[in-house]
Amino acid sequence: MVSASALVFAAAIAAPSAYYEVPASGGGSVKAPSPTPALAYDPAFPTDIGHAGPTSPGGWPFRAQVDAFNVTQPDDDKAMQLHWVPKDAAASGATSDDIFRNLGAPSPYRPSRDLFPDTMAYQAVPPTCSIKQVHIISRHGSRYPTDGTSQGPGQLAERLQKAKSSGTLQAHGDLAFLQSWEYQLGDSLLTNQGAHDMFQAGSRAYYNYAALLRHQKGKPIIRTTSQRRMLDSARYWAMGFFGWNAAEQVHFEVLDEAKNQNSTLSPKYACPNARDVTFKFGRQMMAEWNAKFVPPITERLQRMLTGYELDDQDTINMMSMCAYETAGMGYSHFCGLFTKEEWEDFEYAADLHFQGDHGFLNPMGKAQGIGWVSEFLARLTNKPFQGPVTSQNRTMDTNTTYFPLDQPIYVDFTHDTVLTSIFTALNLTQLADPLTTAHADPHRTYRTSWVTPFAARFVFEVLTCEDQDYIRMKMNDAIVPLNEDQGCAKPRRDGLCPVRGFVNELKRAYESSRFDLACFGDNGTDFIVQGPARFGTLDQAQIL
Repeated sequence: MVSASALVFAAAIAAPSAYYEVPASGGGSVKAPSPTPALAYDPAFPTDIGHAGPTSPGGWPFRAQVDAFNVTQPDDDKAMQLHWVPKDAAASGATSDDIFRNLGAPSPYRPSRDLFPDTMAYQAVPPTCSIKQVHIISRHGSRYPTDGTSQGPGQLAERLQKAKSSGTLQAHGDLAFLQSWEYQLGDSLLTNQGAHDMFQAGSRAYYNYAALLRHQKGKPIIRTTSQRRMLDSARYWAMGFFGWNAAEQVHFEVLDEAKNQNSTLSPKYACPNARDVTFKFGRQMMAEWNAKFVPPITERLQRMLTGYELDDQDTINMMSMCAYETAGMGYSHFCGLFTKEEWEDFEYAADLHFQGDHGFLNPMGKAQGIGWVSEFLARLTNKPFQGPVTSQNRTMDTNTTYFPLDQPIYVDFTHDTVLTSIFTALNLTQLADPLTTAHADPHRTYRTSWVTPFAARFVFEVLTCEDQDYIRMKMNDAIVPLNEDQGCAKPRRDGLCPVRGFVNELKRAYESSRFDLACFGDNGTDFIVQGPARFGTLDQAQIL
């Protein structure tokens, strides 16, 4: 299981080195003195700080035995079975993408270069430019569900098991597999595919940016949070970049996810209103959308079951089961149960959920992401943090040991919800589609599975082009066409934006978020909010 990572890193810590390798300008590498030559583990950077969250391991996959596909196409770099196609695929012309790019947040990672097709032709760095700094913020890799048996796949499994134990369940047709099916997913941990996701991401980052470490001062700092899957994701990423002895070459800075602890990588406790169900417009919109598209599916599936009364939540959980069993066991019968249109509706439900709870459709969307954006501004301008405090940990951010400002590479790990709030606080209106529950726009830009799948990553490259600095952003390898809303007075087809204009816009981000009012104000006294927002913050007309 993934827990073996502890053994790998214990071995690394047991073999300290006084030097670590950095790339040399002419190729190869040179050995640089370690800032802590006697220790691979620095007590200033503890990793076991508690609050790892409730976890449980999953069962043993046996895909070689259960996989019924006879395919000639290779599995590429994935260990999972991704050849499923939707039900009635021949009639609809559907492909496997119509499943695995419509699974919402638990979608498997793949580059999203078609997210912004107009910039696809500009992947290469312009010949007059050179990259001098990179900022990476990544979601953790593929994981098990996080809800136990209270909801989601675990809830479905518990209900089905009760029916099977009583001897009443009889399944046939597409659901005949349920007669012998057993639930084997764990809880909250990184899956083996998730470990692979992160190792590969680290390796890719190594080939893209390792030469920047020629200018590294001290050990690089990789920030993550205290949840087990978050720390494991950072460790596997570091192994992909630095090798088996990564623990000797970097510092892991673990930010506590406990209540009453500020953390820009898990800001959920810093904004009380964002946790208030009154403002969870995403959940409300998702429920309304589900009520439209799910009942006919439930009715169809019920005809294949006796001795069990299927409800609409069971149907939704079956669709989620496809994603999580694929990530955890490598294979899921549930993937082939639903049509192309049904998968598209499932994806849209996730889009409403994330934008409505954490993004542009939530009046606290920008406020939830502004803490990391403020840190990004400090790193980008090389100026110490001076406030105002939102979700930042002031103790950490004012200490150069933990928040250095002279690094060529910055790497952070966070959650999908936080990434959603971050692109909202960055005012990436390219993703601010006006989503409604009336219908799903098939031409919308924002799709959860394209923007924040497992192992999603936002990369910001700072480039010097002749006598001017520029920035470009990549979202899962898609170059974001930065525009006036991000401070780019004259948008370019290659997505490059002058750093000066970009920074000026970032300086306005805190004011735009209305953090104090949005997070601590009273609805009806300080502002009036009766429904979803449009641009992730309170409108002036709503403020009393």
